[in-house]
Amino acid sequence: MRFTVRVMPRALADADEAMLWMSERSFERALNWHQGLFEAIQTLEYLPARCGLAPESQALGIALRQLLYRGYKVLFVIEGHYVRVLAIRHGHRRAVRRAEIEPLDN
Repeated sequence: MRFTVRVMPRALADADEAMLWMSERSFERALNWHQGLFEAIQTLEYLPARCGLAPESQALGIALRQLLYRGYKVLFVIEGHYVRVLAIRHGHRRAVRRAEIEPLDN
């Protein structure tokens, strides 16, 4: 089964923020990272449940999954035939809080 992947505004902003930070060091590297990130996200069209639950999942009370990409966590939920990417966090940052992810009813 093929899933429809939706990257929510918060996650887009997270990706842009990370790219901006990286571009201060190397624009080319930042551009390659950003392109690779979205290619990795598109792989969630197939078998998104292959990705394990994020450590934050239990505390948030939702089945929040994570796809790891070059030191970053792509945090998402599976809802029927949809994958919603809620946030993108560097692996060394603190755990995501409920207020930092999109409401699940959008």
